[in-house]
Amino acid sequence: MSYQKVFWLSLLISSIIRWISNYQEHKEDWKNCRFDLGLWECIEFSSLTLVLFLNISGFLFNPRRFPRRCLYPFLTIISLIQFWNFIWTVIGTYWIVYTIHEDEACIPEIQKPYQLILVLSGAYMYWSLISCSVGLFGVLMLISANRDMFEPGLEGMDIQNVGRRPLGAEEIKKIKTEKTEENMICSICLENVEPGTDIKVLPGCFHRFHIECIDLWLARSAICPYCRRPVTIEDIMRE
Repeated sequence: MSYQKVFWLSLLISSIIRWISNYQEHKEDWKNCRFDLGLWECIEFSSLTLVLFLNISGFLFNPRRFPRRCLYPFLTIISLIQFWNFIWTVIGTYWIVYTIHEDEACIPEIQKPYQLILVLSGAYMYWSLISCSVGLFGVLMLISANRDMFEPGLEGMDIQNVGRRPLGAEEIKKIKTEKTEENMICSICLENVEPGTDIKVLPGCFHRFHIECIDLWLARSAICPYCRRPVTIEDIMRE
């Protein structure tokens, strides 16, 4: 994970901590009000930031390695939290309108009515922004999870069953081999591959591995261990 990604995630986490600590510091300011607007503001912006954190965390996964079985529960959790955020925003709207019109005297001196309106407007804008990011994230991850539908040369193929059948020894032997000209890492054993080492190049995706590593892998599953693209007999014969 790059330092830039760590920075953004740390910033989001610190934002959530800031909202919580800010409420703890000023919660007594709203003790005379019927509705605790400080609590509403803390939960509102913390939960919205949590959804943003989950979105960015999801993007940090290599989309081609994101487990499909985890994708739909992950998107469902994000959607449920965002739906809760909408309900909580509507509740906050009622609380703020009621406080301004019926209970204005309880508003702390450091907080003006127009500032509450600005906070509410910011909440709706933030919610809209996060909702757009949730939608974009969902579309991109669904495309990634079903990317084989968009791969050239795989039209009309039963993608759900491709790759479940391992390749035979003769099929594996036909896969192209070459000598690597640069340092690389075999993503199966995670060991360094020195220049001049014989490697195998998978057809279609052209990812490269130690011969012994990929032969053993394909004997168990005909799917590229890096990008999860099916290794088909048609691809092997086209080489």
